[in-house]
Amino acid sequence: MVDLIVDRMPRSFYVTTKNIFDENSWSDPTYVDQQGFDPDLFFDQRSGKTYLTSTSGAGQFVQDPGYFSIFKTEIDIKSGDSLTESEVFHVSSLPLDTPRLAEGSHMFDLRSTHGYIYLLTAEAGTDVQHRAMIKRAKTMEGPWENNPNNPILFNGRNMSNPILATGHADFVQTPEGKWYTVFLGIRPQNPTNSSGKPQLGRETFLAPMEWGKDGWPVVNGGKDITLDMPGLYDLARPKKWIDEFSGKFVDKAYYTARTWYKKFWDFNARPGWLRIRGNVYTLDDRETPAAWFRKQVDLSTVVSTELEFSPKNTFQEAGLTVYLSIHYHNEIYLAWNPWRNCISIVSTIRSGPDATASYKFIKDLPADYSGSVKLAIKAEPNQYTLGYALRQKGRNGKYGEQFEDIQWTGGSVESKWLQAFKSGWQSFTGAFFGIYATGKTMPLLIPAVSVLQWSMFG
Repeated sequence: MVDLIVDRMPRSFYVTTKNIFDENSWSDPTYVDQQGFDPDLFFDQRSGKTYLTSTSGAGQFVQDPGYFSIFKTEIDIKSGDSLTESEVFHVSSLPLDTPRLAEGSHMFDLRSTHGYIYLLTAEAGTDVQHRAMIKRAKTMEGPWENNPNNPILFNGRNMSNPILATGHADFVQTPEGKWYTVFLGIRPQNPTNSSGKPQLGRETFLAPMEWGKDGWPVVNGGKDITLDMPGLYDLARPKKWIDEFSGKFVDKAYYTARTWYKKFWDFNARPGWLRIRGNVYTLDDRETPAAWFRKQVDLSTVVSTELEFSPKNTFQEAGLTVYLSIHYHNEIYLAWNPWRNCISIVSTIRSGPDATASYKFIKDLPADYSGSVKLAIKAEPNQYTLGYALRQKGRNGKYGEQFEDIQWTGGSVESKWLQAFKSGWQSFTGAFFGIYATGKTMPLLIPAVSVLQWSMFG
């Protein structure tokens, strides 16, 4: 048994397929030699050569390069082996205190239509000074010409913009010939300007793009990015969303925290339910807990799940979470109450610069209670609130199919703590909602958790 410790930048790889929608068609990974993050492949259509660009510190090679610069190397596309020495390819021209930082490179060979190869970069870090810059050349050897109208994407001229930190862009052309740029940005809250916190993290945005007469791209007509822009698709989103777990997940929008070692879920144990077998890891661990997550995409929403779980001791726990990181996450769950010798609905809320946890026993389940419990988390722009509902008891003394109204008594946490990080850590993802089960260092042998449905209300 071998433990691998990674203390440098991870090694990049690429995979290939002829059908991106066929999960079984992807090749094994081909690893590359050049280190760095934000790797990208460029295929030179005239020479037939393939280049890898990636981001690393260039202080050993260039005077005053700033924090990060773009490196390139020619590679063998079949093996991933470098055919040329890595070299510094692009250094940001911004002032050192902007900050000077170039990453997220993408290259486009448009010589057949525009006469140039274009190099698009993400610069000035990931905060409100974030922007997209572009340069061009007629060959890979240069000379490279900077766009006199750089940056082509930058909302930081006005810090009261509701969308900020725009950058890490890429281009796409539709079959009809229209051009768009897709990029990252944030929507700060409380207040909705640069002093607010982006509780949804970095989100993906789309903007129309055209090519000017001088051959440079112009995003959104040169205007700031707004929540509504002409020329974009207007797709209606459902007000209510349910996954009834009919033998599989309804879509590909589920996540696990890191790559799981062994399968911990089952759709067939009980039709229409998802069963999760808890493992020894918790949501606090930098590991793979038995949990499935979905990204929070609306500032105001209610997520709920029905849960059946019968813990026997204080190690066993299952429930619903709003999760940012191993430090900042908040749960409402079923657990064993050792003081009252019964199953209780419990909440845990983490806040403050040290992610201090506070625990609350909310409701003991009646001794004769039967059926599932509804757990819920209500998200609002300023806070998250935890709640629950039990099944209604009929005149015959039995618990029926209908639930009582949700009781929002599980406590609340300010939304800023769902976009927080401890010193030395950082998170860009925004909050996730998740369902989980854990044995908290012990194997969880009982049927862990069965979840009926997941509902989101806008």
